[in-house]
Formats: sequence, structure tokens, C-alpha cells
Amino acid sequence: MGNYIGINEPPQEMFGKIMSITDDLMRRYYELCTDMTPGEITTLFGVDDLLDNPVDLSNPAPEGKEHPRLLKVRLARRIVKDFYSEMEAETAEEEFNRIHQRKEAPEHIEERTVTSGSWKLPRLLVEVLLAPSMAEARRLIEQGGVYVDSERATRADYELELSEGRIVLIKVGKRRFLRVRGI
Repeated sequence: MGNYIGINEPPQEMFGKIMSITDDLMRRYYELCTDMTPGEITTLFGVDDLLDNPVDLSNPAPEGKEHPRLLKVRLARRIVKDFYSEMEAETAEEEFNRIHQRKEAPEHIEERTVTSGSWKLPRLLVEVLLAPSMAEARRLIEQGGVYVDSERATRADYELELSEGRIVLIKVGKRRFLRVRGI
């Protein structure tokens, strides 16, 4: 289902998953996943009982309080640091910002090779294991979730010429990147 954060996942994956939790769950994560005292958590969120006094974290932070995004970054760094190190947490945060704020490709991207020639995009996605089936590949393309060299592929009949040595960057969804080289 993908709705969990594994304790043995890579730091970047862990950081990204923590950043994607909903604001209304953030306080609970602080309570369960950090060693902060209830008083420290109350200071962060500004209420004693979340059930009686819900905090609207979608609006700008009230005066004297931190913005929800900053709270999430602090939570992600804290949890990644607990399982890895401060340096790994900083690296994971930088990678997250590179991908999600600056819309750049990750620093390290896996590369796979395919036979050079003309490829229909759905077949290529299945070949390089970015989609489990042709039907799923077509669905991803038609929903606008596939990019080839930073350009959105919107047609399932998209054809790609991969000459020998040519490398293309394929992005599926928000976080799956792969370099594909023709051989």
C-alpha cells in the first residue's frame, strides 16, 4: 500500500515519506516517533488537547508559532538522524529540496540499458521496470505522470528513438527517476 515508513529504508526515502504525512497527523508523529516531552510538543503546536482544540495547520502559522512545513522538516530530520546520522539527515533534506522545491533531478540516479532503436514509451517503461504492465504504463502516461527529459509525455503512442549511447532521463510520478541508455 505504500502508507508506511520503514525503519530500514534509505534516508532520502524516509525523509520524503515523513514530509508527505498530512498536517493533522504531524503532532501524533512527534508524540510517537520522537523523545520530546509532552510539554515540548505542546509548545510547538500551541494546544494541550488536540481533540478539544484542533489546530488548523493548513493556514499560516499563528504569531510566535512555526509554519507547519518547518515543523515537518524538523520532524523528518529528527527521525532520519535517529536511524542514521545528522549528516545523513542533512543530505536527505538537501535531496528532498532539490527534487521538490527546485524541481531538479536527484543527485544519484540509477541507470539501465536497453537495446538501441525505436521504443514505444509504454513498452520502455515496462522494460526498465518503471511500470508493472503495459496497461499501467499507459495509465501513467495518460494521467500525465511520465516525463522524458523534463517534458511531459501525454500520449500512450509516444515513440522514443534511443540510438546507441543516447541517454534519456525518465521520471514517473514525483519521486521515481531513471536514466535509460541505448546500447
